[in-house]
Amino acid sequence: MSIEATATPATTTEASEVPLSVAQEAIWIYWQVAPDDPAYTVCLPLLLEGELEEARLRRAVARLGELHPALRGRVVPTPQGPSLRWADAPTIPVVERTVTAPAQEAVRERAAVPFDLRRGPLLRVEVLHGPGYRIVLFAGHHIVLDATACGLLLAELSRLYAGHDLAPPGDADVLAAFARRQRELSEGTEGEAHRRFWREHLGPDVPPLLLPAV
Repeated sequence: MSIEATATPATTTEASEVPLSVAQEAIWIYWQVAPDDPAYTVCLPLLLEGELEEARLRRAVARLGELHPALRGRVVPTPQGPSLRWADAPTIPVVERTVTAPAQEAVRERAAVPFDLRRGPLLRVEVLHGPGYRIVLFAGHHIVLDATACGLLLAELSRLYAGHDLAPPGDADVLAAFARRQRELSEGTEGEAHRRFWREHLGPDVPPLLLPAV
């Protein structure tokens, strides 16, 4: 089957980084404490039947990374706080591996490989050739990916693999605006009413949160 010839739309945005939201910064802080902990790895294994055109898969994954550049990004410090930056980021890697373990064990082993948030990328794709099975394993870090996004990305990847191109999902400025707004509500005067509600709702006996020393 030949891939349809389609015009390639412009990239998502000219911006090359966005500030971390409050929730993302919490994940970033935890990663600095326990960088090898796979607790924040989001894993999506797909058991293959039939043929896989790996060159087509690589093109589809590369285009997915263009449409969602945060998946290729890395966390960098800035004077205003940590940001997610994807300037000059490489494409999302697609790696073939021959494995000998049973399918579930192989997936667990590969999913446990830690991400380096300082270097990125924050999504990787592996084609696992095992005894009697082939699996395409998508693994991403929760700082840029959640369960809802996995379904959307898989639907997009299916269309890209079939030869269709997709319009960019939106401007990264929207992400930056969300992060700023979340921080204003968490730390600024506009969020005082919300914080007061939770102080009254939870009561005065909430124990202090003690983070382990880095």
